[in-house]
Amino acid sequence: MIGSINAIVHKGKILKGYNTNAIGFMDAFHHIGFDVAGKDILVFGTGGAAKAVVFILNWLRANSIVIVGRSEEKTGTLVSRFGGKGRQLTSIGDQSFSVDLVVNATSVSSPEESAELADVIGSLRLEGCEWVFDVNYGRRENFWQHLAERQGIQFMDGLTALAYQARRTFALWTGIQVPPEVFLKALNGG
Repeated sequence: MIGSINAIVHKGKILKGYNTNAIGFMDAFHHIGFDVAGKDILVFGTGGAAKAVVFILNWLRANSIVIVGRSEEKTGTLVSRFGGKGRQLTSIGDQSFSVDLVVNATSVSSPEESAELADVIGSLRLEGCEWVFDVNYGRRENFWQHLAERQGIQFMDGLTALAYQARRTFALWTGIQVPPEVFLKALNGG
């Protein structure tokens, strides 16, 4: 359904693929108490993580989703598959967006990884935004976090989603349900 998988389960002669990233994102939203239903969302990225994010946002009944990508073709493909509106990265600099949530589903979070994206995000203005969610984690300097701090918006990196995704994958592979706190504690070095 999503077009990307990150976990394969072997049952007899059948291999079945799952995308626990999508469910991990959903669980992370629940963890912070953010209800996606009826919300307007801005998503950056067009790869596998973006597919999982946009899929689950639609599943959770987001009101509108704007997908921002570098490639018009990849952005268009994602919009065609999941809905929403597409925008090119080069067309959004120094603009204001009225959204409830911004999701970075690219692999880039620090200026060292992409000065171009850092500049675009540095000039972005958000109105009424409740959360900025970066699927990445562990960056020494994170321009998504700086965006949230500058504008008084709550920020969450991808560590929480990773813990929930790992929990779901572990359950698929072993049949054992482990409380999410165990994974969160392990990822936080505890």
